[in-house]
Amino acid sequence: MIDVATLNVIRRWALRDQMSIREISRRTGLARNTV
Repeated sequence: MIDVATLNVIRRWALRDQMSIREISRRTGLARNTV
């Protein structure tokens, strides 16, 4: 389960910083399917 703080970071990276799903999954340690 992803906590709200992690979810907010993922959303910020994806939407504002235009980071790829692959890079986000690498940085957070979560699977790409989860992200």
